[in-house]
Amino acid sequence: MKKILIALAALIGLFLIGFFSAKGVENRAIAQEETIENASSAVEASEKRRFDLIPNLEEAIKAYDEHEYKTLNDLAEARSGNSDKEFKTIQNQIDVVVERYPDLKSQKNYQDFMNELSVTENKLLADRKTYNKEVTRYNRLIRQFPSKQFLALVGYEPQDYQRLVFENNSVDAPKVHF
Repeated sequence: MKKILIALAALIGLFLIGFFSAKGVENRAIAQEETIENASSAVEASEKRRFDLIPNLEEAIKAYDEHEYKTLNDLAEARSGNSDKEFKTIQNQIDVVVERYPDLKSQKNYQDFMNELSVTENKLLADRKTYNKEVTRYNRLIRQFPSKQFLALVGYEPQDYQRLVFENNSVDAPKVHF
């Protein structure tokens, strides 16, 4: 009778160890799915930042370019023979010192734009790499022995990596038109 109780206790112990081990594996899979969801959200946030930021920067630079173009044209017209009064008015408006052109900012705007574009693309790339790294961890977890046997039974399946599609009609990145 004592041997039966010991055997029964051992079986119950083995069952509990197996049960808690399986639940531990499932908890790791759940945690990894949450990490993947978080990484996916970061990719979406970076993409949204890209699509919101780039066209707005482009429009701001275009507007400033038009302002500089108009300023230089007005200055050139004033210096080309229009009345001294008109020249003085234009000169006062753009704070020109004798025979000096106004300080043009377009080049810095373009440099800032290119820098911001680079930062945005690098952040998006880093977010995509993080997402793919987390998918790799998850897929490895659900495909390795012994977790594979249990997780396949309860419905865990491999997840897809985020791959860029390079086609002629790709809508992945906003177009810049200067």
